[in-house]
Amino acid sequence: MKRLGVGSAALALIGLAVPAGAQNGATWIDARGRMVSVAFAGSGEAPAPADRPPAEMAALFKRLCLDSGGGEEGLAQAAAAAGLTGKPFAVLNSRVNMNETVPVVVWTGDGLAAARTDGFLGVGEAQCSATFYVPTPPDKSAVTGALSEVLGVQPSNLSAATDKKGKPKSNYAPEWTMAGPSGPLIVTAMVIKGINVPETQVQLSVRASKKPAKQG
Repeated sequence: MKRLGVGSAALALIGLAVPAGAQNGATWIDARGRMVSVAFAGSGEAPAPADRPPAEMAALFKRLCLDSGGGEEGLAQAAAAAGLTGKPFAVLNSRVNMNETVPVVVWTGDGLAAARTDGFLGVGEAQCSATFYVPTPPDKSAVTGALSEVLGVQPSNLSAATDKKGKPKSNYAPEWTMAGPSGPLIVTAMVIKGINVPETQVQLSVRASKKPAKQG
């Protein structure tokens, strides 16, 4: 993935499940596979929720983060074609040096925030994510099915979707292992609605994998 090129403003906070209105709606995946929000000083609000079926979310994520090649230029072209508007930020990349930052551009519009990075403090792997804001949470199986359809393969961790009695696990997050130009990639889908995340979000992301995910 190509390193980002522009940035402004400063990082205010890194945290798990921070309300998305604080960071222009962008979300990430940390080294433990958890959804992470980053609050930027001077950032605007997250996009207003918009109805969008899972199939449309999956197809748009594929165009933004996979078909684009995963680099900043490719994402910028795909985001502009989708009618999104980019806003640059400088994100803190050190717990000691407050002047050490990396640039991140967040693309927003029509219930969607998309962004990519080569990594920064709290987000170690290169990744690209599309976070969709919707009025009501879609069925998780519908999101999984839609993403499987556009990827052409079932989740690599499908065996972890149910318990020993065959009942669906509430905390299951499907992952797909994909071949990338520089090594394996992991695609993740999350449907989020909770006390600390007032907005209903569907996050679809792809990140560099240090090792192939376990096959289901």
